[in-house]
Amino acid sequence: MKSIHTVVHLAADITGGWNWERTHRFNIGGTYNVFEASKQNDVRRIIFASSGGTMLGYEMENPYTEIVGADYDKIPGTWTMITDDMPFRPIHR
Repeated sequence: MKSIHTVVHLAADITGGWNWERTHRFNIGGTYNVFEASKQNDVRRIIFASSGGTMLGYEMENPYTEIVGADYDKIPGTWTMITDDMPFRPIHR
């Protein structure tokens, strides 16, 4: 972080599902480390954003649950592709 003006932090571990220990260790702990290292090195700006939570609600519906879970036998031959112009479906409001 030395000599860095701006940090863009978009990272998150989504491989652990809804496991609190992984979420705490990687997502919360990792974010803390980014902010702390930025503070210690006089980073002037941090951009922090998350896009995963805005569309994650789709993953709780068929066929997206099956696609994400790689449950190939249950994925239909066709489905609607999720695009950036579809309504947001956050899992938390």
